[in-house]
Amino acid sequence: MKDMVIGILTGIAAVIATALLTPRPQSSTLPVRELSSIDNQRFNDLGRDYLTMTPADPVYRKLQQTAAQLVAKQMPFEKVVNYLAGLTGENFYVDWRQLEAAGLDVNSPVSVNLQNVSALVVLRAVLENLGGGNIRVGFCIVDGVVHISTADDLVRYTVTRVYNVRDLIEAEVAWHAKSPNHRLNPDDAEESLIRLVQETIDPTTWRDNGGTIGGIRGFDGRLIVTQTAENQQTVIELLSALRRSKGPWPEAPKSELRVQ
Repeated sequence: MKDMVIGILTGIAAVIATALLTPRPQSSTLPVRELSSIDNQRFNDLGRDYLTMTPADPVYRKLQQTAAQLVAKQMPFEKVVNYLAGLTGENFYVDWRQLEAAGLDVNSPVSVNLQNVSALVVLRAVLENLGGGNIRVGFCIVDGVVHISTADDLVRYTVTRVYNVRDLIEAEVAWHAKSPNHRLNPDDAEESLIRLVQETIDPTTWRDNGGTIGGIRGFDGRLIVTQTAENQQTVIELLSALRRSKGPWPEAPKSELRVQ
């Protein structure tokens, strides 16, 4: 009897030891903490433009946030560029080959009088003033560099971004629901937002307006926009302004260039 009890206890001990010493199979599911990290990286890499508010490019934001003033009368354009580069600490690249082909060079004069504004405002004013307004000069940010060239040349830097505007559409529909005579369904609100973007931001560049650069369409509460990098930033600014507004969207101006 004693030997039987010892045998049973020995067997139980062996089973327990085997269970403790045998490696447990690893779960194929990562811990929640690691999954969160992976998902965040995935969304940062692949889904950034689907956020409700797409963040501005850091160089563009630096231009917006840097205070500047420029009082220039017939100042050489190259000197103005050097001033902005030194002021902001950002890299500027001027495609002189393209500008010279358009009739501009380093000594092309610029006249502006701006104080207590941002470096972005100065840059836009200078480029608009360059060439007396007869030559369209613009800029875009490529790989962290402010790239200045003719508007025709900058077309090759178009990018496509997707903006989540479902919240804007729902807010607009809700606002119009308060008025029984001006109800709006989501599809109509989306189309209204598309028109507002096209007629507010560089209207002549959109293909729907007879241009050759910009494209925009709605899909499931999102706007898919193809435009120059600078105009994409303006799209962000417009959507941000609409989110801050407390009323319905303004009526889009009617463009005579719109192709029916």
